[in-house]
Amino acid sequence: MLFAVLGPQPEEDGPASKAWGCAVHAARGQGGLMDTCGRVCASGGVRQPGTLPGRRWMSGIPSSSLAVTAAGLLSLAGVAGCGSSRSEPSVASVGVPAPGAMAGSTIGGSGIPASAVLDGVAASSPRSAWVVGSQGPGISSKTLTLRWTGTRWTQVPSPAPEMRSGLSGVAATSASNAWAVGMTSTSRGGQPLILHWDGSTWDQLPSPVRTPSGGLHDVSAISARDAWAVGVLDRPRYPVPLILHWDGTRWTQVASPVHGLGVLYSVAAVSATDAWAVGYGASASHPLILHWDGTRWDQVPTPAVPGGSILYGTAATSASDAWAAGNTSNGKTVILRWNGATWARTGSPTPATWSALDAVAATSASNAWAVGNTSMGTTLILHWDGTRWAQVPSPSPRQGSGLYGVAATSARDAWAAGENLIIRWNGATWK
Repeated sequence: MLFAVLGPQPEEDGPASKAWGCAVHAARGQGGLMDTCGRVCASGGVRQPGTLPGRRWMSGIPSSSLAVTAAGLLSLAGVAGCGSSRSEPSVASVGVPAPGAMAGSTIGGSGIPASAVLDGVAASSPRSAWVVGSQGPGISSKTLTLRWTGTRWTQVPSPAPEMRSGLSGVAATSASNAWAVGMTSTSRGGQPLILHWDGSTWDQLPSPVRTPSGGLHDVSAISARDAWAVGVLDRPRYPVPLILHWDGTRWTQVASPVHGLGVLYSVAAVSATDAWAVGYGASASHPLILHWDGTRWDQVPTPAVPGGSILYGTAATSASDAWAAGNTSNGKTVILRWNGATWARTGSPTPATWSALDAVAATSASNAWAVGNTSMGTTLILHWDGTRWAQVPSPSPRQGSGLYGVAATSARDAWAAGENLIIRWNGATWK
């Protein structure tokens, strides 16, 4: 396989640094290795017409050499670029600051930085939910955690180690047990970031990964004693999947069945013997899906997707019902479903020239949501009613709006979040 090696990241957050980050962003397929371009676009640039939306990342890994496939991954990424003009924060449907608003404006009555980008959503009940992400410019971004207690969103202090940190995934089993994961980086490299909520404070827990550089994209928890987190490690020639497990005492690294190129973006656990992880691997035509059976992770067969695809989100409601969502190399939405025996592609709308799905959530076999964005600069929400996927109207407060996380507690209650945007499903509309 042909590889192209990118040089070290510049230390400063200037044009050279942004160009390096954007190059990694394009090559990794929309942020496979915590690139800077996504954050630069989110906080200081605008997406160019025709570029492919996809999952964002908080900050770059300043590693000495980042290798990517020149053929395959570059095409999977589509064309990703950052413009030079500034874009204002979006008007959120649940009180996020309007364009020009100062930090300290409100989400449901509490302060939030205007530079916030929200990547992960979790809800354990209609009165308990979390949204996580990052705040501030990419070179000095910090973690951001917002909590819903039934009446309003409140910003909760969270550890933000080193010079830049960000969160991309969150999971909660109760009001007193939640996990948030992401990455923290310095000029020496990046490391997985793991935070735990005990009902009163967020605390950082040790990561078992010390070297090489890496980070975590997502986390899923079954109980206080059982959780999974997935992401990526930067190897000298190419990135490889990272899988961590929590046993109630500590996090440990678990062997991945993928020994070559691979990145994991999302994980969903149903029980101690049933979990899924998705992303992309060396095969351009077959999406990467891994399964945990209680003993080990195995790569499972997936249907061929013409031109290749990347899966950014997964959700499961039982051993015989699971979803995976993402996009193809030519900007079409991709949704796969597990029926207990095989994965198969289901029809899904692609409302614009380019569309991408960043996250999926499900509460039953007849209720699932998939969210993302389009090349038109609008949010995208699809709903599964047990028969088909259909687009549902969703707020797009400004050009460049996007959704990166979704969580649902029932057919009448769901949350979605993205760039300065939190919206809620009340059983009839998103608002």
